[in-house]
Amino acid sequence: MEIERGRALKDLSEDLGHASMSTTDTIYVQTEHKKRADSGKARKVK
Repeated sequence: MEIERGRALKDLSEDLGHASMSTTDTIYVQTEHKKRADSGKARKVK
């Protein structure tokens, strides 16, 4: 959610204590995008 609000990945990564921005992106950002995409596929279009 922080990324969607415009927060820099670098800042979020530092706040979470990750040594690499890649860790933050892989674990948090990409996972959230996948969850949202999967939930969208399950919705029925009227």
